[in-house]
Amino acid sequence: MKPLPLEDFVWAGIHLVDVIAHLETLEIFSMLQGQWEVHHQAARKVLDHVETTVPLGNRSSTSAIAEVLSNLPEGDVRRRSLQLSIFNFIWIDVLAMSTFGAVSYCPCAFDYLPLLDSDIIRSQDFMGCQSQVFAIVTRITRLEQLQLMHQGEKHQEFTGPELQQQHSELEKQLGFVCRALGEDIEGLESVHSGLDLDAAMISLIWAYGARVLLQVVIAPIMSEQRSIDQTFVNICLEKLEALPTRLVMRTAWPYTITGCMAMSESQHHRFRQILDRVLQEAQAPGITWKGLIVMEECWRLRRMHPGQYFGWREAMKSLGARVILT
Repeated sequence: MKPLPLEDFVWAGIHLVDVIAHLETLEIFSMLQGQWEVHHQAARKVLDHVETTVPLGNRSSTSAIAEVLSNLPEGDVRRRSLQLSIFNFIWIDVLAMSTFGAVSYCPCAFDYLPLLDSDIIRSQDFMGCQSQVFAIVTRITRLEQLQLMHQGEKHQEFTGPELQQQHSELEKQLGFVCRALGEDIEGLESVHSGLDLDAAMISLIWAYGARVLLQVVIAPIMSEQRSIDQTFVNICLEKLEALPTRLVMRTAWPYTITGCMAMSESQHHRFRQILDRVLQEAQAPGITWKGLIVMEECWRLRRMHPGQYFGWREAMKSLGARVILT
């Protein structure tokens, strides 16, 4: 049987991923957990098959999917459709990997990081958070995976120069992004309050969530401690409190990540108040209500077991629910 041309083969895979995404969405918004992970693993396997089946000699790019997307002209409805389909996968994948760790998922040869880096996939066009922040979260997840791989191979903690260098680079990138976004927000607030301002505010909160993530999954391993500096938690909390309630639903991931790492009762009260205000103003909470359930469990575990470390992963394990924070 003659193989399909590259473009047709990629589109066939993407159409299948679209069907899976619809099923996944139904599960994500059902009750506390749903069976979304079954569908996401299936989507990863489909995209892995697409990338590994096409011989390198039959394409000019390392990614078959990226090549088909890049060959479509700007303004072509097929390009926009393909961008949306790819982003739907990336969104869930970034959230899943950062929330639960890459070791939880089957390998996937589709590397979407170059698409985020080049702005070919602009996540801000779909859910508000800029692609540069999504890319950094992805790099943090991969760094955690690298550390765990070396730990497993050597049966000891991996704190070599490579890990330290990448960790330092990510800290610098996040610092630069936070400063740049802060300046963008100041400039946009003085001119108008449109979609660009919304995206900048959402992206800044995600960036501070990423700073907390980096502290939690990498820094404790390097420093042999699990105490989390509250500086970024407090800044993220302040940004969340200042965010218009209509946008809070776009920040379920940083809301939950930072909330779980909040250590004081006064912080806990403020995180609860954010969701209360959203509901009082009759705005859609999105998945933030699930995030608050995870936070409450994390705080409860910490009260019951003083001196022990508890984060969102431990809280979800205690709840028996792997919540995807869309």
